[in-house]
Amino acid sequence: MRFGNTAWLLQIMGDIGVLHVETDSVWRDLICKYVKQQPDMKYIAGIATEKEAIHFAEQYKVDVIVMDVTLTSSQYDGLDAVREILMRKHVSIIILSSEDNLEVIADSFSVGAVNYIKKKNYTDIAAAIRDAYHNRVAIHPDAARVLRDEFRKLRLEELKCSLTRTERQVIAYLHEGYSKSKISEVLHVEQETIKTHVKHILTKLDVGSCKDAVKVARRRGLFDNNYVMR
Repeated sequence: MRFGNTAWLLQIMGDIGVLHVETDSVWRDLICKYVKQQPDMKYIAGIATEKEAIHFAEQYKVDVIVMDVTLTSSQYDGLDAVREILMRKHVSIIILSSEDNLEVIADSFSVGAVNYIKKKNYTDIAAAIRDAYHNRVAIHPDAARVLRDEFRKLRLEELKCSLTRTERQVIAYLHEGYSKSKISEVLHVEQETIKTHVKHILTKLDVGSCKDAVKVARRRGLFDNNYVMR
């Protein structure tokens, strides 16, 4: 069966209940109007404080919450609200904020938000709400770069923590093309000691050769900007 009437199809799918948490009344009015224009959504309420947000989300049926990161003079208490709400019930929360701080964007996902959109791109919120409601993973471009960089840092830190300082030195010299015997001369240790370090490196990186170990370390950024010795 084919449907030619999109509005009818959205109607039978049901309305997505949206709760908006925002201190600025101008933004509350704007998002209220915008959400009400969507045929498959209903604007449940616009509230202003962390306490109200937690209480409302706990007491009423809400499908998606749109929340700013700053609700009072307390810095980024919207993120505290996200955490508290998600401890009490399962609900999708999208951050809509003018905040451009990279740490704040990363922390938004750390506390459990499913997306982050800057207010200048608020017209993208409808698509984000639908994605959240249907459990589709779709990160807005405002946050995608931050998450990519955070994931890359995480993988690099994981690699650095798995290798000892000496092992990082050894793999760095392998990256520069040094032989095991040359590395033993540079580090003033026995060649057998270097072989032991190499064996540990291969095991930790789950590879079968020095060449593959160097590839893995390079891929994760170990040799970028002198990360080896940090």
